[in-house]
Amino acid sequence: MVDESNIEQPAVHGETISDKMTRKPAASKSQDKASPAKAPAGRSVRHSQEEKTAKLNRIETLMRERKTTLKDAVKDVGIGEQTYYNWKKAAGAQVVMQPSIEALPDDLEDLVKLEEENLRLRKNLAEKLRSENAVLRKRLGLD
Repeated sequence: MVDESNIEQPAVHGETISDKMTRKPAASKSQDKASPAKAPAGRSVRHSQEEKTAKLNRIETLMRERKTTLKDAVKDVGIGEQTYYNWKKAAGAQVVMQPSIEALPDDLEDLVKLEEENLRLRKNLAEKLRSENAVLRKRLGLD
């Protein structure tokens, strides 16, 4: 007679029940990837506004002085490219460019002159188009 307690029943995926009970549990992913001394790779680091500004300035100077690419400069500073663009966008929104007082009257004066010239040129163009339109109407016999 066959001893029923020794019969191993097949489990799912070809593994027997006794195999499942004797195997070691799988190591967790966090233990495999990171050592205890380092932070996990996906961990976000919060930077203060001063740190962000300093890193952005450092990237600009690296690109200007060494003539390196943005990708290399960002890598040297220790942030990602997308982080650089996000920080730059946020910094641009916070910084309000204020024109110098000396430059304002000259800029305003130049703007007024350009607007006057633009108006004069538009009037000349409109008159020229009217005259060409009248000539075409006469040739076609529509007038």
